[in-house]
Amino acid sequence: MDPSGGTPDESKTAVQLTASTSAEHGRQIFVSYSRSDRIAVDQLARDLRARHHELWMDVDERGIEPGEDWQEELVEQMNRSVAVVACVSPDFLRSKYCRAEIDQAQRENKPIYPAIVRRLDSGQSLADMNLGHLQYVDLTQAYPQG
Repeated sequence: MDPSGGTPDESKTAVQLTASTSAEHGRQIFVSYSRSDRIAVDQLARDLRARHHELWMDVDERGIEPGEDWQEELVEQMNRSVAVVACVSPDFLRSKYCRAEIDQAQRENKPIYPAIVRRLDSGQSLADMNLGHLQYVDLTQAYPQG
């Protein structure tokens, strides 16, 4: 069994992830990630934006302004989004904030597109966030690990 707990497609890159999210073209996609993965996540975001996807990340030009209630803003932006790209890594799976974002997406029945951006630690899997049933894209070779 694959240690990630899902079904891999290691031949995919952002191009194929873009094809998967094409139904969401022109509508906001929420990017859920751990800050420790910013280098890879920023590259993925650039690639998806180059393919005309509208993304929301907490740290970009449309992100959270100083003085804003960041938890409230995350909930609001998740509500506005039609799908979620989950940038999965060991730190993502350990993050209570990432878990809260995925839990909200699942409660709202939003499509979730898992993208492995860093190899998972031994014993970790997508099932740790109730994502083990989803096809994922392995981007560990496509993007820098930082």
